[in-house]
Amino acid sequence: MVRESVSEILASAEDLLAQARTDDALQLLETAERRTPLDARIQRALVSAYAAAGDAVRAAAAGIAAGAIESRAALPVYNLATGYFMFGQNQPAEKWYRVALALDPGLAMAHQNLAAILQNDGRVDEAQRHRELAYAKQWIFTDAAAHPAATVLVTCAGGLGNVPIENLLPAQRFYRIKCFVDYARLDDGTLAQTRPHDLVFNAIGEADAIAPDDARLLRILQFRQRPVLNPPRAVARTRRDRLPDLLQGLDGTVVPRVWRIELKRSGAAVLAEMLERENAQYPLILRPAGSHGGAAAALARDRRAVENSALGECDVVYATAYHDYRSADGHFRKYRMIFVDRKPYPYHLAISQQWLVHYFSAEMQTETWKPEEERRFLESPAQALGLPAMQALEAIGRRLDLDYAGADFSVLADGSVLVFEANPTMLVHPERENGPFAHKNRYVAAIVDAFGRMILARAAG
Repeated sequence: MVRESVSEILASAEDLLAQARTDDALQLLETAERRTPLDARIQRALVSAYAAAGDAVRAAAAGIAAGAIESRAALPVYNLATGYFMFGQNQPAEKWYRVALALDPGLAMAHQNLAAILQNDGRVDEAQRHRELAYAKQWIFTDAAAHPAATVLVTCAGGLGNVPIENLLPAQRFYRIKCFVDYARLDDGTLAQTRPHDLVFNAIGEADAIAPDDARLLRILQFRQRPVLNPPRAVARTRRDRLPDLLQGLDGTVVPRVWRIELKRSGAAVLAEMLERENAQYPLILRPAGSHGGAAAALARDRRAVENSALGECDVVYATAYHDYRSADGHFRKYRMIFVDRKPYPYHLAISQQWLVHYFSAEMQTETWKPEEERRFLESPAQALGLPAMQALEAIGRRLDLDYAGADFSVLADGSVLVFEANPTMLVHPERENGPFAHKNRYVAAIVDAFGRMILARAAG
């Protein structure tokens, strides 16, 4: 785009705003922004357009971007992206990480977080490219608090599968030393030069991503002989196909059977044959190993559905026996409970008319009765779920025996807890203070505070 065309666009946008055609002005400017994301003039115009639309958050973001672009400073844009990332808003986070990298292609932390977003979105190859750029020269990252309450060495995986430490270990309170195990170069002396730590938190929470006997992981965990939270062997027990055995025998708990299929990209027809050999009964929920949030999950009601699925090119596929958990009112409810030091804390409830429940697509914002029901669950889980279900969840927390974990579940008509998954990769993040779900923040804060108290107690011990 040449300078004249930008000038024309800015003039047109100004005219549209003067005519109170705010949506048209935004569409024009956002299209121009996608074409030339490093033009500060467009960002300045977006400040006015977003303000006219009553979107103070986006107006502020555009103002930060304009100043950063003018000064060629990547860090303010990186911080802006990370703010969105911590709130689980991956689309704007991706946009601003890309702008930060356009300003500074060597910004390893931006590559790191962008890779996580891309991986979660199924753009695996692009995610891998950004991981290589992030960790090619550096595998340890430190976040230094001015007056840390404790120093925590955190073991991470370069790909998906990490516990949300950005929110659980606030950088202003804890000195964080993040070690990316799969890129570790233990003989380069970097680890020995790090600040002495009080304890280790294993943030590799994905059982498909962790190898408990990995020599690099063990050396890092044993470095300086400090206490280890979420030990790898305990994490490994939460793998989807192992979870039914782990939770077996708990009163009031239903855990559907799960088959782990080592497909090795053999095709959907082979997947159907392997499921038949396992005597897996339809309907089945199929998903790639290591996926969360319903990514690529599909409900197969018969063999033909498997053969027509897009899972044939996966290395490993999980097949879960489907259990109909529709409530009497026709809706599906998915609750999330977080366990900190084995004690349950409520985090959220999503209510949908679809069996695959996503909080962001469940119309939780548009149907007012849904957040009200969620509020009741958050205020009093035992009353909302029933005492037997609450007792079952407390038993699940003890059986998992992890310092940080979570469970996604529903409650059946007889009061039993139907467990979808239970592992440490459960996301916890605050909501915008002026947003529709700000009421959740006191419960998010309770989780973060409990986690912080546990860290300090273990460090002191």
